[in-house]
Amino acid sequence: MKLETYDDQEVVSRNFYNYTEENHTVIDEHPVYNLFLVFNIFDHWIYEIVSSSKFNSIELTNLLFNKMQEASNIYSKTPPYLHISIADKDFHLWISHNNVICMNLKNELNFQWLSPIIEEFIEKASFEGNLISNCPRIINITEFFRDDQINNDVFPIVKKVIYDDLLYSKIQIKYPERIEKILDRLVSEFSIERSIILGFFFQNKGLIDYLRKIGDQEDFKEFIELIGFINRRKLLE
Repeated sequence: MKLETYDDQEVVSRNFYNYTEENHTVIDEHPVYNLFLVFNIFDHWIYEIVSSSKFNSIELTNLLFNKMQEASNIYSKTPPYLHISIADKDFHLWISHNNVICMNLKNELNFQWLSPIIEEFIEKASFEGNLISNCPRIINITEFFRDDQINNDVFPIVKKVIYDDLLYSKIQIKYPERIEKILDRLVSEFSIERSIILGFFFQNKGLIDYLRKIGDQEDFKEFIELIGFINRRKLLE
């Protein structure tokens, strides 16, 4: 078998396999991605996030890996980003250590805002060891922002969606007996209806799940700022 070296580790050319875990579901339709998967070139697992019956993910990843091997013969070090075409489809690959994020986009214009986000994300995720658990958060971005709304102005909020664990935690107010005074202050600071804030405090979901449930995407940025406001005042459990 041919051996290749990625990040000073020998990688044996062999077939990939699907990474499985309980309750893992693959999204078969998404407004931005035809395909969004993660794979590891050392352990050879694949984790699908968005895919459809149009793609044979295992065979595709084997082909992509072979193309990466070809690139390693050209470059002294495999670059952190590769654009690979297979069967008239364009695939974007971001590589860090032995992990690869791979996408096929419905509209190539989306590459402009995705690229800096994915480049930073895969570096941080590889370091923190939470690539699989946090990768689906990238999907959440387009639930609250249209792709043509994502620009430098909203990047700070986009990064919170990806990295801020508090948004995904089930939180509770530390002093429920003071809820009326807390609500008075929050309503005076933020343009969110009192009943919506109250409903959030007495439910068992994280902020992301709550906003998805009520479908009020216009309040998304305000709600994130609100959670930061009350967290800085140590009002959360």
